[in-house]
Amino acid sequence: GVLLDVNQTGATYLYHKDKHYDTGFDTGDKSIQCGRHNDVFKLWLMWRSKGDAGFKDQIDLFFTLSKYLVGEIKKRPRFQLVLEELSVAIFKATCRRVAILPTTELALIVTQLFPCTQSNTCLAA
Repeated sequence: GVLLDVNQTGATYLYHKDKHYDTGFDTGDKSIQCGRHNDVFKLWLMWRSKGDAGFKDQIDLFFTLSKYLVGEIKKRPRFQLVLEELSVAIFKATCRRVAILPTTELALIVTQLFPCTQSNTCLAA
């Protein structure tokens, strides 16, 4: 049909014909962005599960954590804030050499820097 003609990429690496079901039911090649409508379904399920208030609380937490991270980065001369926008904080290390730490030591440092990761409540003002 028309949707298939307009959106079809024929990406053989995505849509294999050797399925145990009729591949005519695969909708990915019939929609924009290779079937992103599944993402909307996942969003709906999450929203349904959390409710409006739960979803708002989770978004507010992400913004709080981002502000906390920016504050911690600004306190440390070995890090430079590259971009701060909405809930996104991009930074880079300014030291010449970065030590490779064992996972357990790294996890300890993260929990010391960000105590809110343990209880989902940020201690920053």
